[in-house]
Amino acid sequence: MVHSNTKKLRPEFRVLFVSQTARVEAPYLDPSVRYRCYNPAEVMEKENVLCDMIAQQKFSESLIPNYDAFVFHRPHAKDMRLQHFIEEIHNAGKSCSADYDDLIFAPEYALHSSIFINKIQSESQTKEVFMKNFNGLKLFSRFTVSTEPLKKHILALLPEAEVLVVPNGLSEDFLAGLDLSTISAEQKFDSSLKLISYLSGTASHNRDFASISSALQTLLSENNGYRLGVYGPLELPESFPARKLLRRPHLNYRDFFKQIGTAYVNIAPLAANNVFNECKSALKFFESAIWGVPTIASPIPDFLRFQDSSGLFLCNTEEDWQKAFEALLNKENYLHAVQNLREYCREHCLSTNPGKQLLNFLGNHK
Repeated sequence: MVHSNTKKLRPEFRVLFVSQTARVEAPYLDPSVRYRCYNPAEVMEKENVLCDMIAQQKFSESLIPNYDAFVFHRPHAKDMRLQHFIEEIHNAGKSCSADYDDLIFAPEYALHSSIFINKIQSESQTKEVFMKNFNGLKLFSRFTVSTEPLKKHILALLPEAEVLVVPNGLSEDFLAGLDLSTISAEQKFDSSLKLISYLSGTASHNRDFASISSALQTLLSENNGYRLGVYGPLELPESFPARKLLRRPHLNYRDFFKQIGTAYVNIAPLAANNVFNECKSALKFFESAIWGVPTIASPIPDFLRFQDSSGLFLCNTEEDWQKAFEALLNKENYLHAVQNLREYCREHCLSTNPGKQLLNFLGNHK
């Protein structure tokens, strides 16, 4: 259940998010579900909309009369009942759409995916997963996606589809439950320890990190103040300066999120010419910006939305990365980068507007 104030609600509209998540019993622990389902649901409930969340494995036909709109998050056609469910929703005259935040539905890119490259699944298994995702995609005509490149990929496969970009955003309620106070920018600059934070999260980012590994090794060797903090699994070259490295295991979301606030600068390298990276969301920017921590990142399309922020440094080459790190060792540059960064994040990076966009989209189905 998403809502906590059901007794106070007299909803005129009811929405059920149905997610193909591995976290069947605890969907909130899935970061994708949190951003694509819970965060917009939080916004819609403030508009007097009742929202619920369920794993696709638990969805049943008996739920259809209870809701006005259904959002299938990352639908997977391995559930043979999915087509029947969608037909029954349409027969009832209700809204039905699919939501994607990753390029999991294009079979032609299956063997370029991290699950194959990192040997999580075999070639045949990977192709099967992508084909089932594609078969799930074809059951829908209306879509919401997290980034513009994902919209283009859906329209390339289904030219007649209706696709709305609903960007990811931070939960205002989640932020309200955190103590966002941190060491001041001046204190961070004056500290002898300036932590570069890399929150890899999963083992799928080895190639991304490798794209800047050389520049980082040079930086850490030449600047005594910088240290690299790695949170989550990551392969590092043996030549990496161990005395400049702080390693921590994968953290739960709340601890992961709070850890960002301890950083001097956050990094988000993404390997170039990678179709999956081009579709990613700029989470790493706003998860840092809300703490007043600047980000150095690769210039994928979603990051470009925030290129007017003084706290975001977009880098194409190793030289660009080197210059960005060196620039932040200048006090005037660093204080300029973090000035008003939190305010910028609250204005541009919350889930409020995307949640209202989604509500309007769901309410205007044909």
